[in-house]
Amino acid sequence: MRRWTALVRASGGFGLADGAHVATWYDNSSNVNNWTQSTDQRRPIYTASVINGMPGLQFTGSSDMFFAAAMTTMRTAFLVGNSNGGSYQTCFGQAAAYLWHPGQGTTWLDNGFSSANLINGTIRHNGVSMGSPGNTNRPTSATIASFHTTGNVSADQFSQDRTIGRRWIGYFSEILVYDSALSNENINLLLTYLSEKYGISVTLL
Repeated sequence: MRRWTALVRASGGFGLADGAHVATWYDNSSNVNNWTQSTDQRRPIYTASVINGMPGLQFTGSSDMFFAAAMTTMRTAFLVGNSNGGSYQTCFGQAAAYLWHPGQGTTWLDNGFSSANLINGTIRHNGVSMGSPGNTNRPTSATIASFHTTGNVSADQFSQDRTIGRRWIGYFSEILVYDSALSNENINLLLTYLSEKYGISVTLL
């Protein structure tokens, strides 16, 4: 089995009361690339039970977070969460570029503006290939979504497109980012881990 190194692994460990505003989403990988928000009104809200009794963060449409260091070699990313189905919602973002430009409707990304390495790649929902993220709607129910790019992609913030907003409305419980195109075997290991943890059925590759 090929080993991989996580660029960031944001999950749990908040130690907060239900409804508390979260100033820091701690990175549990060796990079310690924590995500922070210094303005209280823009902090996501800790929710004790989001997916099958597991905690997560609520992004309200005014919430976003900034990375301690930009990730410039993103190749695979897993996100456990959902959207409320509204338009123009950003997951990862770049302050000075529209690599992660959200779709004008309910798609993950915009075919005309987002990075070609994302658009020409694949997004999977619960292990099932949905095709290009530019043609795939964001899930409105608890989903293990995964981006598989054709080359390196950068991000330095979460839940904001550049500096103009377009923030996420929904929940995230765990986010894993890797700097390599993971093998099917390693993708299956991650799908199995996340499926067992959050009680979400998946289709292995």
